[in-house]
Amino acid sequence: MARYPAATWRPLADKTTLIVPTTVILHSAVTPGGAKSLFGHFSKANVPLESHFYLRMDGTCEQYVDTAQRADANNKANAFAISIETEDNGRPDLEPWTKAQLDALVALVDWCCTTHKIPRRQAPTWNGGGIGYHTMFGAPSPWTPVVKTCPGKARIAQFPDVVKRVVALEAPPVFPLSPIEDDDMPGPMTEAKAAGDFVLDLYDRIAGKPPDPAGYNYWLGLLLDGMSPATVTQNFAAAVAAGPA
Repeated sequence: MARYPAATWRPLADKTTLIVPTTVILHSAVTPGGAKSLFGHFSKANVPLESHFYLRMDGTCEQYVDTAQRADANNKANAFAISIETEDNGRPDLEPWTKAQLDALVALVDWCCTTHKIPRRQAPTWNGGGIGYHTMFGAPSPWTPVVKTCPGKARIAQFPDVVKRVVALEAPPVFPLSPIEDDDMPGPMTEAKAAGDFVLDLYDRIAGKPPDPAGYNYWLGLLLDGMSPATVTQNFAAAVAAGPA
């Protein structure tokens, strides 16, 4: 189960269907000051409609449904989506997210991506995993059965910056130093072995091919000479993007 530490927990009753989140979907709600009473009204009327979170304009957050459980705000994506409603003044097409909302939204989406291993990218398709907004694939669409502009034109214009900021928060890879046994050298894994495994992982994740001996020795040497794993990773990615000299 997963509850956001920075949110006030205000649970809706009878939410027991478990999901594996792969997507975060951003909404705008015309309801001011919180949405629990609105969703509770729909629940009592046997109408499935609720979100996981609600972000006020001052950046404060409420959570209504555990993110490992289903919340019905996203049509066909309910089985894998975390939904975030955001407060507005009833004019989301004209009023952008406030600075406090944007900062809180980035922090919340970052937590969702870290907690559930959601890809830090704009969702490429309606079921492809990533970060999106309610009408990103149309209205009606697999994410909404009705015509609407949610989260509104002004907020849609801010969406690329939200994704960019969440991507920038991704933690750098951790230098692997867990002990293993080696037949030729019994005892904990040496620094060189750890660095070698790190370089192999770079080639696998970023280059998508086995290392060439010269390149492998070059990146291994940088690590053993004291360059940080994060800096080596950045330089390696830049070299791959640049292509052959």
